[in-house]
Amino acid sequence: MDIASIIGLISGIGFVIYGYTMDGGKVGSLWLISAVVIVAGGSFGSVCLSYGMNQLKKFPKLLIEVYTNPKSTVNDTIEYLITLSQTAKQNGLLSLEKAVMTADPKKKIDPFLKRGILSVVDGTDPEKINEIMQSDIYVYEQDKQIAISMFDSLAAFAPAFGMIGTIIGMISMLSAGMDNPDKLT
Repeated sequence: MDIASIIGLISGIGFVIYGYTMDGGKVGSLWLISAVVIVAGGSFGSVCLSYGMNQLKKFPKLLIEVYTNPKSTVNDTIEYLITLSQTAKQNGLLSLEKAVMTADPKKKIDPFLKRGILSVVDGTDPEKINEIMQSDIYVYEQDKQIAISMFDSLAAFAPAFGMIGTIIGMISMLSAGMDNPDKLT
């Protein structure tokens, strides 16, 4: 997880709690399990209604992907490409197949990059490689757009369900106080 995400999460929650307690609020009163169920369950239910099962099955993986560091960085990829170019220069293009297939398991090779390199090794026409790679990029982008729209939907639905939870909480509070109106003040 990126350190900025951790700092943002902790400081966001911390400042809300601190601000609430500054004026004498009790932290325990902020935590209502019914409100969490209404907001989280309602938002998730809305996303379920908006997307098919194929997309919903990907959601846990996407959630993990959002909060984990990328498998490789741009610098790692550049270093890897430099190593491959040196290998190809010294031993020829066919040596790239062995280099790609026997790469260090700790270093995750981008499947997109691997496919492109293996296409070069196989002697595929450069225009055909370009066409295949562009098609892969398009499919990848479409898949990520769906993932982004799922998170956008959650962001859009959660505040509405937060308001519903607030209203239900107020109804509960007011209906409980009707027996003894002095409790409302």
